Amino acid sequence: MKDSVIIQIKEISPNEFPVYCQGLTITYGCAESPFGKVLIAYIPDGICYLSFVDNDLEEQLMELEKCWKGALLIPETNKHTQSLLAVLQETSTNTPPLPVCLYGTDFQRKVWKALLQIHKGETTSYTQIAQIIGRPKAVRAVASAIGKNPVSWIIPCHRILHKDGSLSGYRWNAKRKQQLLDWERTK
Repeated sequence: MKDSVIIQIKEISPNEFPVYCQGLTITYGCAESPFGKVLIAYIPDGICYLSFVDNDLEEQLMELEKCWKGALLIPETNKHTQSLLAVLQETSTNTPPLPVCLYGTDFQRKVWKALLQIHKGETTSYTQIAQIIGRPKAVRAVASAIGKNPVSWIIPCHRILHKDGSLSGYRWNAKRKQQLLDWERTK
């Protein structure tokens, strides 16, 4: 089954990053999802960070700040996070394309874009992603890039399983990974 949310990606390379971040303001907000509280951060080019907040919001904000060195973080005042979450949950009646801004190495961005080829309700393995990007021997590097996915849920790293089909590591815990997969299979 194909995803109904279209992701529009703006890519930022490491060479572009220092200039891109000059004077950049990142707005962030939290909302409740079916899988727990999420932190969503966005800039004019799109969502630049999405994480689950299990315990400590400050920890996630420090991670966001680390990812986007030099940018100013400000909490939202307009509840835009709720509308972004509605798009992710496909509860919006007229789902517009979802803009996402990805900063990472060329290899990481290639892996993250490959993850978008895995449709809702489907899964694949690290080995298959390595093959998709034309680097069949780079399975560990692929796993590392997947683990650094800055926009969990949007870039569906939860759709990656071990070669034998068992749940593999997931930054936000195996229970949440299973919940995401089960939810997608019923959509």
